[in-house]
Amino acid sequence: SRAVGGCAEPCRPQSQECMALLGLDTAQKRGIFAGYVLLWVSSHLLVYSSRRAGAPPYNPASVVLLTEAVKLALALSLYFAYDAGAPTTTGGGCAKLAEHVSLAPELPLKYIM
Repeated sequence: SRAVGGCAEPCRPQSQECMALLGLDTAQKRGIFAGYVLLWVSSHLLVYSSRRAGAPPYNPASVVLLTEAVKLALALSLYFAYDAGAPTTTGGGCAKLAEHVSLAPELPLKYIM
């Protein structure tokens, strides 16, 4: 058990304090987190189960690439739906995304490496 925010009371796994500490304070955020975990687990299960005898041949790198492409599409669609604001004739969501990236230009490079 751990203390939350300097309090002596331990953090229970399903308590609101723990969910807020992880940033999972809404059902939507918990659903997105669960979806990411599901994608990660399913891709790893597929890669590791392919080592068994009789498994169909495929390229494991394609599974990783497909999983990451789905995660990127999900992240971009959620960003444009909730964080980028309403689209306008001056660029809308893409302009807002460029503005956010320009605030920390080194951050996308850290994710690539």
